[in-house]
Formats: sequence, structure tokens, C-alpha cells
Amino acid sequence: MTVCGIFLAYLSHIFWLMNTSIEPFIHRKVVVMNEEALASDAARAMRDHSLGCVLVSGNSGDAGSGAGEIIGIVTDRDLACRLAAAYTFTSVTLSKIMTKGVVCASSSQGVGEILELMERHGVRRVPIMESKVKGESQKCIGLITLDDLLASSMVTASTCSRIIRRQLGRQMGLRLGRSGGVSRLTPRSTSRTRQTLSCFYKDQAKKSDIGVELIPQVSHALLGALVQRMTYSGASKFIAQLPRLLQDSLLQLRPGPDRSVTPEKVILDFSSRFEIDEGLARQIAQSFYCGLRDHIDPGEMENVLAQLPEDFRALFELPYEKERELKHAA
Repeated sequence: MTVCGIFLAYLSHIFWLMNTSIEPFIHRKVVVMNEEALASDAARAMRDHSLGCVLVSGNSGDAGSGAGEIIGIVTDRDLACRLAAAYTFTSVTLSKIMTKGVVCASSSQGVGEILELMERHGVRRVPIMESKVKGESQKCIGLITLDDLLASSMVTASTCSRIIRRQLGRQMGLRLGRSGGVSRLTPRSTSRTRQTLSCFYKDQAKKSDIGVELIPQVSHALLGALVQRMTYSGASKFIAQLPRLLQDSLLQLRPGPDRSVTPEKVILDFSSRFEIDEGLARQIAQSFYCGLRDHIDPGEMENVLAQLPEDFRALFELPYEKERELKHAA
């Protein structure tokens, strides 16, 4: 098929998606609960109705009616992780553990529009709202999930990949305290983030025995290789612990794991890029990777190492002479 033919087929597929009704994919069995309902009640509702989530309405909505503005969503994962990790009691309201800013759609929208919403906002579930009479408050009539669209072969692998990457990026932003994964920097916070990056560079330059002027390039090369060798979800969690000004460029790298990124390739590329012999390149790389232990949570560092093959993990071990030198200096 020619390039023109492929492009026309792609346009035809997009047009088909945009005009395909979402009606067959709407889950009509949904539970909508007030934000002041207890998490334990939500857990029972999920169990009794075999659901993976409940939708949360504001105070204006009646429990169970589906009416009112949908202000949040609570998934089984929220109950298992957020609730168990952050609270030691059971009388927790849904407003404490829900994910806010739910993206809703209308039953009149097409599958293509739903996928576009999922990709733009990094979500896997979209509540469907409908008002029978003009001016009447909307009511939730169902839910569409990415899983169902995948099972029906309505989603290409590339679209699914983009949605999941955006979702992971959004979740990372929420863990860092950002709003929806997007942050607005004030002059004060900008100064603080630059200072954090500067401290990281100075510390890594000292441990790697290289000049501060070279450490940004060294960091980009070695962190980039590490990120590409990991799965995208694992890499996202690792990146979240690095200085904020390093995160965006690392998240834009091609998702891994790229098994062509071997220790030998990392050292060879590093040696060639900075015009140094391979022995020195390996020493700098080992010192840099070992230095990351002081900037990354120990538990997260264990997760990083668990994703790497044994020969790559060796780069996180200092040569005996270097380790003895650092202990002597301390």
C-alpha cells in the first residue's frame, strides 16, 4: 500500500470512530454516592454489584439516584492503596480518597470523541451524563471504560499507549501535589526548583569527579539510558523522585524496556560522546549511578534495581578502590 493509501485508510478509520455510537459500550450498572458517604459503604457497593469503581456526586445529589454533578471517582485501587496507606480508621468519607476533576461525556458523542477525552486527560473511565429535558439537571446513566473499548478492538495500540502514558504522567503529578499533573510555578517555587537541581548537579559532580559544567550533559545521558531500560510505569515512579526540572525531558523518552540498552552500549556511547577512554567512562557512570542512592527513596531504588538485568545492576556498585577512597574522605 502506498503512503497516500495508508493516510487515506487512517483518515477513514478516524472518521469511522468519530461516527460510531458509544451506546453499545455504556455500562448502565453504575453506583453514584454522595461525597460524605463512607469508604466502607463504597467498598460494600463495589462488592455487592461487582464493580471496579463508584462515582461521587456533590452535596446536591441524592445518594444512589445518579443525579447531581459528578465531582469524583473512587476505584477499588483507591480503597486498597490510598485508604489503607493513609488512614487507620474506617469512618473515612469518599471526599478524602476520591480522584477529583472527573471528565464526563454525553451519550450523543462518538467513540472517537471518548478516546480523545481519555487521551487528553489521561483517564480510563468516562461517566456518561444525560438530561432528558432541556434545562434539567444532568443524570449519570452509565460509564465507558478503556478496557471495554480495547476488548472490542476499537482502540489501536498507539492510542492505548498514549492514554496510559498520559494517565501515568497525571498520577505522577498528583503524587507531587500538582493539579491534574499540570503545575503553575510562582517566582518563589521556580527559584526553589532551580536550587534543588543545582544541589543535585553539584552533589553528582563531586561524586563522579567531573566538572559542574559537564554534569547536565552527563545526567541527561546516564539518566536517559536508565529510564529507557525500565518499564514506563517503573520509570515514571523513579523520575518522580528526581529534581522537577529534569522530569519533563525524561518522560518524553521512548517507553521501555529497551533491551538494546546494555551496560556495554551505555559505556561505549558515553565514552564516544565525551571523548574519554572506556575505563574512565565506566568509573564515572558507576559513581553517578551510585550517587543516585542519596537522592532516591531506598524502597524506590530497590524497585529500580529489580527491573534491571544483573550486568546493568553492576553499574550501581562502586569499584573497591573508589569506595575505599570515599570512606577515607568521610
